Amino acid sequence: MNKKEQTVTRLFSHLKFDNHKFQHQPGSVLGNTALIVGTTIGAGIIGLPAVTLPSGIIPSTILLVTVWLYTLTSGLLIAELTLNVMRFEGISHIGLLAIIEKILGKPGARIAGIAYVFNHYALLVAYMTEGGKILTTTVDKVWELEYISPQWVGTVSFFLVFGSLMYWGKDRLIERINGIFIIILLITFLGLLILGGMQFQNSQLLVQNWQSIGNAIAIIYVA
Repeated sequence: MNKKEQTVTRLFSHLKFDNHKFQHQPGSVLGNTALIVGTTIGAGIIGLPAVTLPSGIIPSTILLVTVWLYTLTSGLLIAELTLNVMRFEGISHIGLLAIIEKILGKPGARIAGIAYVFNHYALLVAYMTEGGKILTTTVDKVWELEYISPQWVGTVSFFLVFGSLMYWGKDRLIERINGIFIIILLITFLGLLILGGMQFQNSQLLVQNWQSIGNAIAIIYVA
């Protein structure tokens, strides 16, 4: 008796819920690349020099490499675990919390879910606050306003502008805007490296303050 060939659905990040079904949507290579770059080189990267400066180059470098090894190892372990669970369960896709529930049970999944929501809520608040501050400062300088707008005005404006764009904007428009911001981010990051290289001093290599390294762990990990 011949076994029927089973078609395995490819794993895409572009999913659209239509007619009570998830449908795969074609994605753009450049758009997906910009999305990955945006999550890899996030805004936290720009702030790393400020948080690692008190500890010195050697301690901060060791911490950066350690965090990188940790994230690399955990990412590979999650990928392996995901593929094994998909193979054992006979399914073509599964979420992270569902994997945690199968391994650690419902209590473990709930704890992970709470931590996941709290982490991303904190990141969202941080991005909205800092984005609003940048937006307010830019508007005040461009229009040369003597009166400095309150911080809450920038935060609310940032939320309304970009929140509306994400909710009502089309995928192509959001993809292009994201690509533009990624280019700006890369230029800023490159400029930061150039300015930092021009101010490099050999004596700074010997500065080591291991007590200050604890304040940078969380930011380095998130970045």
